Amino acid sequence: MQQKIKSKIFKLDGAQGETLISYSLEHAVNYPNTPINFDTLDLTEKIANKSNLLKAFHKVKANKGAPGIDKVTIEQVHGNLDEVLENLQQCLMDGSFKPTPVRRVEIPKKTGGSRQLGIPIVTDRVVQQAICNIIDPLFDRNFASGSFGFRKGKSCHMAVKKAQSFIEDGYKVAISIDLQHCFDMINHDLLTNQLRMVISDKRVIRMIAKFLRAGIMVDGKVTPSTLGTPQGGSLSPLLTNIYLNQLDKELEKRGHKFVRYADDILIFVRTPRAATRVFASISKFIEIKLRLPINTDKSKISALYTSYLGFRLKCDGQISIAKENIANLKNKVRFITKRNRAWSIKFIIKMLNRVIRGWFHYFKIASVKRVFRELDSWMRRRLRAKILKYCKRKRTVFKRLKRRISSSSAAAIAFSHKGIWRLSKSSPMHKAYRNRYFFKYLNLFCLYRQYVKSL
Repeated sequence: MQQKIKSKIFKLDGAQGETLISYSLEHAVNYPNTPINFDTLDLTEKIANKSNLLKAFHKVKANKGAPGIDKVTIEQVHGNLDEVLENLQQCLMDGSFKPTPVRRVEIPKKTGGSRQLGIPIVTDRVVQQAICNIIDPLFDRNFASGSFGFRKGKSCHMAVKKAQSFIEDGYKVAISIDLQHCFDMINHDLLTNQLRMVISDKRVIRMIAKFLRAGIMVDGKVTPSTLGTPQGGSLSPLLTNIYLNQLDKELEKRGHKFVRYADDILIFVRTPRAATRVFASISKFIEIKLRLPINTDKSKISALYTSYLGFRLKCDGQISIAKENIANLKNKVRFITKRNRAWSIKFIIKMLNRVIRGWFHYFKIASVKRVFRELDSWMRRRLRAKILKYCKRKRTVFKRLKRRISSSSAAAIAFSHKGIWRLSKSSPMHKAYRNRYFFKYLNLFCLYRQYVKSL
């Protein structure tokens, strides 16, 4: 065995060659059933490379993020970057690197409840990103074509389009599987076994294991972590994809049409009977093989339409927007255009553009021309009501409106006993503040116009 390993790495000599031989021998003894990947024996050196660490830091800086339990910000680390990277490099090479427990943060979900995040310190985030830079390409090439979450060159839009293509091919019954607290319930032993199948450098395995067992600080007390990959770090999405790749391969083996984005899984079949059978079989695989609980309340079989990643996939292949996402947008607009806010109309437009521009670019692949037109009209009405509210006095309303429309029309609005919301839809207000006033003068983002351009 020793002679065979030496023959594989005969080109290397000195300390590096001796290190690789020792680690490869150790791997062969401890994991006889796992083949040695000689391309991954020196991953630690690649991770600890200063250029890789510097690249990782800039990635962490671009992502921003809050400080960890040490309260050290990214800017503070940047001010002493050379020394920090040298220390990290030394610790990674001699094996003395030890992650700090993550800071527990809870953020509310739109559907109710809360999502638990673990915020690592800045230096730990840099190391996690450095690991991802090196090992991500090794695993990504083996991921299934139906996996779209947290992968380079993949997106939510591609996942939705893929699901649409399955429906158009006749797979009109969708099985939606919801994994309950997927990130927090990942088994460390099963995950480590998946890592060993690709990575032969045991130092990297131990490094990742340290992050998994780093613990969580809650109210000043450190709680040990025996399950899960805390959300908040760079490693968590990749490790989740590696873990759930077992499910992807099982679905491919059985010939199922599926789409997975992180822990959001859709499986498509032709008939409700087949859906019932597949749902029972896959649920058993997930609970026994992966040791992940399934939320039976949210997991369902749908033949008419299904909601996925905020979109609504109809049985005829059409893509629309889920009603709750339209309602969420309206709530944000109501908050910004609240009448008792002392914000200028230009500042309100600026805030609105930030919200609706991002919302549009996410949902622009949906066939909802009418929805965009109605939302535009509703937002303009909110702005007209806001303009009326600014005037306060009836005489002020009259003075401002008569500059834009006739005196009789201005008086009909100013001295009316109707409410502001009702007056905002009147014909004189439309004449005084036409659509082009908001789009050309105030630069309001127009959903309908941008949608037509994107077609």
